[in-house]
Amino acid sequence: MDAKGIGSPPMVPNSRRSKSLMPGLIIRLGSVLLDRHVGLLGFGGYMASLIKRTRFVLALIGMIALALLAYAGRVPSSQAKEAGGKLRPPKVAAQAPTPSSTPTATSSPTAAPTATPTPDLRATERAKAVDEAARAIAAELDEVGMAGFLGYLDWVHPGPLEVQTQTYGQLVYLPVSPNVDYADFVLHVDVAWDSRSGLSGCGVIFRSEPDLERGEQFRFYTLRLSGLPGWDVELWRYGQYQSTLTGEVKYHSIIDQQAGAINKYVLVATEDRVTIYVNRVRLGSVTITRREAGRIAFFVWQESGESTCTFSNAWIWVFGPPPAERTDAGADT
Repeated sequence: MDAKGIGSPPMVPNSRRSKSLMPGLIIRLGSVLLDRHVGLLGFGGYMASLIKRTRFVLALIGMIALALLAYAGRVPSSQAKEAGGKLRPPKVAAQAPTPSSTPTATSSPTAAPTATPTPDLRATERAKAVDEAARAIAAELDEVGMAGFLGYLDWVHPGPLEVQTQTYGQLVYLPVSPNVDYADFVLHVDVAWDSRSGLSGCGVIFRSEPDLERGEQFRFYTLRLSGLPGWDVELWRYGQYQSTLTGEVKYHSIIDQQAGAINKYVLVATEDRVTIYVNRVRLGSVTITRREAGRIAFFVWQESGESTCTFSNAWIWVFGPPPAERTDAGADT
């Protein structure tokens, strides 16, 4: 523990008491001087001397008063010595700190909200369809031996395209990418076939003149003939059958003719050759010498009853460099 000193408090001079004693001392000093001079001089001499002494006393009193005032000013009453001889600083009234002005918050400029563009849903779906088709195309082109050839995706349609007929002996078609003529290409499409007729089918029109009803064109048919899955390629002109490029109707068990069954068609057209694939199996090839390019369409046909063909996951890959400008190329939704 720290030791603590014990003793009498130091004497603190009292300036007020010193000031009250000084007048008495002055009066007493004056009386002594007066008695002394009266005894030594006569009355006359006393009076002359008194006048001189009075001036002297008054001057002395003035000097003493000035000294007292100087003393009182040099040692203020509020100042005293602490133990050890050190002056204790005068007490200063604590002053409340002057409140500093708080800077007014400046308003930061608020940026005007940027208008968020409304997404183009059709464009988004188109881009997604193109991306998905691009991955599928790479695999399909490899399967048909066309991987590595220069080309581009010209048209894609992922959603279902339904074509239906309820009329006897009728063919109903749906144009693909209207106003575009295709020469060398790969066409891919999944086809769901549903029919109540004994003789019906689905197919693809290609290298057609612009008039899809009466123009010269080639047709790829898949059909159910006498309960057998058949296929062929035919030439039509003026809305009339002209010839069968396969020589006759061909049959292949790879074609699923059950109601609602889905078959994958792939047509590869290069110069005068068209090769047909169904469900990843090569059915055969035909030679085409009459037309080098033309329109493409999907169709359904039947002899009687009601038939529906639904086309989905469709795309067209075109060989060669892409054209400089096309307003209708790309995905169609």
